[in-house]
Amino acid sequence: MRALTCNPCILSLTCGRSTSLPPQRGPLVATAPSFPNETAHLSVAQLAWGIQMPNASHHRNTDGLVVLPYTDLLNARFVCNAGFTWLLKKVVPQLTPAITTIINKSMETGIVPQPFKHAVVRPLLKKPGLDPENKKNYRPVSNLPFIAKCLEKTVCSRLNEHLLSNNLHEAMQFAYRKFHSTETALLKVQGDILGALDQGHSVALILLDLSAAFDTLQHDTLLRRLQHTHGIADSALEWMHSYFGGRTQAVAINDCVSDDAVLNCGVPQGSVIGPLGYSMYTLPLGAILRKHGMQFAIYADDTQCYTVLKTNADWNDVSVKISQCYDEVHQWMSNNHLKLNDEKTEFIIFSNRLNIEPSLYTLHCGEASLQPAAAVRNLGVMLDSTSRMERHANQIARVCRYHLRRIAKIRRVLTMDACRSLIQALVLARLDYANALLYGSPQRVIRVLQRVQNSAARVVAGVATREHITPVLVDLHWLPVAQRIRYKILLLTFKALNGLAPAYLQECLHAQSDRPRRTQHQHLLRVPRVRCSTFGQRAFSYAAPTLWNSLPLNMRDCTSLPSFKKQLKTHLFRIAYS
Repeated sequence: MRALTCNPCILSLTCGRSTSLPPQRGPLVATAPSFPNETAHLSVAQLAWGIQMPNASHHRNTDGLVVLPYTDLLNARFVCNAGFTWLLKKVVPQLTPAITTIINKSMETGIVPQPFKHAVVRPLLKKPGLDPENKKNYRPVSNLPFIAKCLEKTVCSRLNEHLLSNNLHEAMQFAYRKFHSTETALLKVQGDILGALDQGHSVALILLDLSAAFDTLQHDTLLRRLQHTHGIADSALEWMHSYFGGRTQAVAINDCVSDDAVLNCGVPQGSVIGPLGYSMYTLPLGAILRKHGMQFAIYADDTQCYTVLKTNADWNDVSVKISQCYDEVHQWMSNNHLKLNDEKTEFIIFSNRLNIEPSLYTLHCGEASLQPAAAVRNLGVMLDSTSRMERHANQIARVCRYHLRRIAKIRRVLTMDACRSLIQALVLARLDYANALLYGSPQRVIRVLQRVQNSAARVVAGVATREHITPVLVDLHWLPVAQRIRYKILLLTFKALNGLAPAYLQECLHAQSDRPRRTQHQHLLRVPRVRCSTFGQRAFSYAAPTLWNSLPLNMRDCTSLPSFKKQLKTHLFRIAYS
């Protein structure tokens, strides 16, 4: 296939020379040629020398050679799944040259070795406590050879560079992208909802549910989309053909393994390229939602779309608009072999009015008639129709207390460090997840979570409930819940100001350019006007500049992320316990 060299969006993989490998053990040395920056071509040589594991450290010597230490492979996250991990770590110095040769040859020839395309599927329960007898409660996780993941990681990093440099990502897709996460997606949705509520409007949110989304992708459709929409051509397209074609899998349960089965559709859950392939497969979905005037945010296969209900809007007109959008999305998914589950689609209305009559807001989605729910679970966060986050706080507190009771039973046999690690993983991590959404929530909501943290501190320190908790928190160097929320928002603000956050968060922040000259070098942010503290002051667009402007000047001047984190924690710690 001829490479379209004139198109800056083309991702081309042309034949190139293979990497020269040293015969002795030690660092891998590869000659790195220069490539023009004005084109979007991706050659085999670029791919072959792109083997950079997580936290990889490499440098150029005086001869212009790229030195890639084999210890990078040792620290790779994907050296994991089999019981032979300990053996692989011991022989990494000997395996590195061979692995690099395999990766380079695969990308030169556009062929993925057949053993790399075989997965061992181990069904895992989606959530603890689900009925193990119900097959629908399992998620098929594919275990792939770690060398195959090395190859996928190399190609995926170059593919991401191509998508980013040519602006081919869906702007509202928050998964599998640098600086994006579930929390940034939730901040975007919450900010839009609170902004509408602050203006006196309501918001209708629909959570779409897909059944086995990763398992039904059609390879032919995906490859056509990669070629015509994302500009992947030549040997790169051949490599993708080889990657998706001829895949096999076997199911393993305990010591029993099934016969191999050929996969004619779907991407393996557990692969590196598979999730990114799903994002590229569903790229047209955003255009459909925009066509109907819907706002939306997507995280992998979780799609949430919403629209503002003006004060004087007729619900019948709005519901018709939503239903038409849903029907077109449903039709597109059917045409692309994706199944939209009407029965599991959820619908909620956020309103500043205290009481909403559900019967007045019926929504027809496909064959289902939906009534607005009092609360929905969205990316791990419970959202209630009043936007007060009370249900979320109660849910988090309930789960954390369960783990605290279990840890307390074995506290006598745990060391201080071991107990602290358990508390951090099972309790504090839950308190910190998406806690930026809790800013400005009623004090009773914060107190619920603070009591959980106090109980966790008592378990770690082994103190009685009658003893004062503040000295314990100081000794553990734990920020209170309210200060942890401020820490998260200020950290996101710093990242947004320094280009380390999604574009949405960056667009929420504006410098005070119209202030007097004596304040123009103080790095202050403009605080937007809002109508009420209940909604408008809780949005990131208001909370971030408000908290940022309250920081000392030396912290606003900081340009190093590690230094800012250290100063910020010290600053908030002093405020909390002074």
